[in-house]
Amino acid sequence: MIAAEALRALESAAGAERRFAVIGAVARNAWAPPRATVDLDLCVAAVPGFLESAKAALLALGFSPARIQQADPADAAPDMLIFRSAAEAGLRQVDFLVAKTVFEGEVLRRAVLVEVAGRLVPVATPEDVVIYKLIANRPRDRDDAEAVARTEARAGRNLDWNYVARWVEEWGVRERFEALRLRLEG
Repeated sequence: MIAAEALRALESAAGAERRFAVIGAVARNAWAPPRATVDLDLCVAAVPGFLESAKAALLALGFSPARIQQADPADAAPDMLIFRSAAEAGLRQVDFLVAKTVFEGEVLRRAVLVEVAGRLVPVATPEDVVIYKLIANRPRDRDDAEAVARTEARAGRNLDWNYVARWVEEWGVRERFEALRLRLEG
């Protein structure tokens, strides 16, 4: 399975340090009933050696660079790297969101080991998944945030809403957060 191979390659590139965390739909699926996805989104440390090793690992698996986004040309690390596979089935895209903010550093620090594609890998916490989804704010993202929150509540695990509130303020998405809380109460 290409997803397991990609995760194994990233673990190898990261070494003993926690330099990436699964985010996006795969992380959402760790905390809520799964939905289909063909991409793997990762928050990755802005460490040049790791970024180059991770990129090389994906190239060796048949992925090719599709887009590099860099807001500040003077910054040594890009903001986002997107890799695509020509495979018609399975994992088709891997997105690296390079951790440059305090929030992304927290995502990496707080990530917990969860089984994904048969491997224990660092996955963003439910709270961090909700925050990412509130920032993205597509209809699917709003549904994902709600699914994670509801699943955690049904399992008797309360989200740390104070932590979420802190970051939604920081990202300026308070209205989205309040709308989510209203949907959860209704």
